[in-house]
Amino acid sequence: PGATAEQAQQIEQNKTDISSLKVETSSLNEDIADFDNRYLGAIGNLFPNDYIVNGKYIDINTGNIADDRDYSYCEKYIKVEPNTTYSVSNLALITGYDSNKEYVCGYQINTGSYGYKLFTSENTHFIRCSFLTENKNTFGIFKGKTRYFSLNHKDVFKNIHLPKDNILTIHVKPYPYDNLVDIFKNYQGYIIVLESGTYDIIKDYKAYYGEDYFDTYENYDSGEPGMGAGLPLKNGTKLICSPNAKILCHYDGNNKKVTDYFSAFACGNGYEIDGMWLECSGIRYAIHDDFNDLSSKPYSVIVRNCHLVNDNQVIGGGLGICGNYLFENNYIEATTMWYDMRYHNNEHPSKNRMTFTGNYFAQMPRIANYGLSAEHTTECFFSNNCMKNDILHDNESLQYTTENIVIYEWNTEKHA
Repeated sequence: PGATAEQAQQIEQNKTDISSLKVETSSLNEDIADFDNRYLGAIGNLFPNDYIVNGKYIDINTGNIADDRDYSYCEKYIKVEPNTTYSVSNLALITGYDSNKEYVCGYQINTGSYGYKLFTSENTHFIRCSFLTENKNTFGIFKGKTRYFSLNHKDVFKNIHLPKDNILTIHVKPYPYDNLVDIFKNYQGYIIVLESGTYDIIKDYKAYYGEDYFDTYENYDSGEPGMGAGLPLKNGTKLICSPNAKILCHYDGNNKKVTDYFSAFACGNGYEIDGMWLECSGIRYAIHDDFNDLSSKPYSVIVRNCHLVNDNQVIGGGLGICGNYLFENNYIEATTMWYDMRYHNNEHPSKNRMTFTGNYFAQMPRIANYGLSAEHTTECFFSNNCMKNDILHDNESLQYTTENIVIYEWNTEKHA
């Protein structure tokens, strides 16, 4: 009442716009829910995260429903395979059912000596899960040996525009809970957090591939392709280590090919390491940064706050085509080598930028020209580092090298 014809027309238009917006919002919510379900399925979580009943659990001895205010259970039957290993994210009570969904057995999932593992019986075709109510938003079941952590269904999808390859954080504990070979093989591109404890790469390789793995080791392709060079750390993977986490990689066998070719980590195409304590011996590199493709896509390497020791060269390898490198506040020691680090340029035209600041080198870093192309020059900046001897700038190959690296250095401190 009292509105002009023009105002009345505008009011009607606003009503139409609001109705249209409600429809679009409803459609968007459906799309997000659909994305949620599709993405959760893609990463392997079998737990549906719905059909949850609070204040009750399923008795693993009888299959009957019982009351407990601290527990919840999922009504839905989850299809599984008999005689198969599954990993569970939290403590759980799991009941097994045959192909007709009749109760056949129960499983109490706790840490024990094998971590959160479920091995289904020969007549288990379905399961249902009970768990502490406080864990219902982080609960997950995954096929295989990998223990999976820190998937919060509510938080993951707060912004569907986030990069999907870095959306998850995997928290890892030492053996017998997790195997580093298993973790680094399956979760490239994610954030991997090593919790407190001692990790042994040699033992984990033997546990994963067999006790004779290093006795029969040939080269990079031992075991599965790409795993023989060392634990892969590539394609944007970020490794964060607890201050109380220590990684060991001490090989004391007689196979010279292990010493010549195997490294603790095999890195490339961008990665980040923060706070790693790594001690090695009897292998090629502690960190072999040599597995970069030849695309012109920029990538980033960050190594900071690390304690890195090897009897051979500690870190290095071949640069890629277009990389930015930052080494900051690291302790780097080669115990029997006359240099601690060695990087060489790419044989193809390349333009990399390397920055070293606040590092302690027990001996010295070595930076080498490589390739005949001087079309692009790699720049290295050394500031506020401490080392025993001067930076060595030489050639990787006398027959196949031109001057294609420039080094800038200031505020270097020498130690005895």
